[in-house]
Amino acid sequence: MCYEKLLGLSGCEKTYNPVNGVFIDKVSGITNEELSQVITGNYNLGYELFDDKLKQSWHLLCTDVIGMLRPSLKSDTVIEGQRIGYPIGVDPIAQTQLGAGNNVGIRMRLANSTSFLSFYISSINVWAQTNEAITIKVIDLSTRRKIDEFTINTNEVTFIGKKYNSLRKDFDIALVYESTVDVYKTYVKRGYCTNCSGNFALAMPNRLTETNAVNLTLDGSDNATAVTSIGFTYGMDVQYNIECNRDAYMCSISNMFDYALAYLTSAQIMEYIKHNSINSRANTTVSVNIEEVQMRYDFYMEAYKKQIESLVNNIVVPSDRDCFACYQNVKYVSFQAP
Repeated sequence: MCYEKLLGLSGCEKTYNPVNGVFIDKVSGITNEELSQVITGNYNLGYELFDDKLKQSWHLLCTDVIGMLRPSLKSDTVIEGQRIGYPIGVDPIAQTQLGAGNNVGIRMRLANSTSFLSFYISSINVWAQTNEAITIKVIDLSTRRKIDEFTINTNEVTFIGKKYNSLRKDFDIALVYESTVDVYKTYVKRGYCTNCSGNFALAMPNRLTETNAVNLTLDGSDNATAVTSIGFTYGMDVQYNIECNRDAYMCSISNMFDYALAYLTSAQIMEYIKHNSINSRANTTVSVNIEEVQMRYDFYMEAYKKQIESLVNNIVVPSDRDCFACYQNVKYVSFQAP
């Protein structure tokens, strides 16, 4: 994640290279030595506590910023509850497997160059004539490489809960399985047909998605060496949403928040010391002054609050018609420190 490049810790066993040269010990005075003295049995080294609280603080910071930007945001879900893959007619029509080496399924292209969008695959099924465990491979067709895989059982609608990010560009993926099981015929959408040349046309189930059925040839590393459009999805149907990717947006402006993240991470470390280190720290020869820890926590949170309000007040939201409501400096909701 991008937060790992925002903040570092000096003088420890791990090397950090923050992009803007910001180290927590230089900002708030929390050193690797201090962390090593207050860790409990959950951590072996001081930097492990730092890494954990850095990750936690980034997620808290993102939640705060998105909450403050709420007046300028549209709904998180842009296209909801779409399906690709429908049976043909009322009665199932049997379809024979193509055999090993044929990887069949559904191609999904997100036509997008301005918005922070993601495909969210909620569930998938393959309607087959027998019950089998099959592996679904997700291929990024822009690079021809496999980016994910998972196993499902045929004839069971399987919740997947997978998100694939477009990174503000056209995004083209295929979900395929090796055609070694007999299935039932399915089209990408109802009323699907060939184009004027007799070829299988791309279907557009909504304004952002193009889809068709495909057969991929994969090499030994699961890289696609050939992509062929076909007429049927070979029993596959997919339920999906198109969502605004708030994480990608936050990463695109993450360099703004390095000092804010340093103060929030420092506060979270103080919170950890208050509730954990006071009684169960590994180094019992070091005493903990709980009043001093509370004072440092309050100072760090106040510094974080000032940083975050100043930064958010100067954010110009992007020209993203799907996920943002306006393209000017935002009017944000007041920050409420915990």
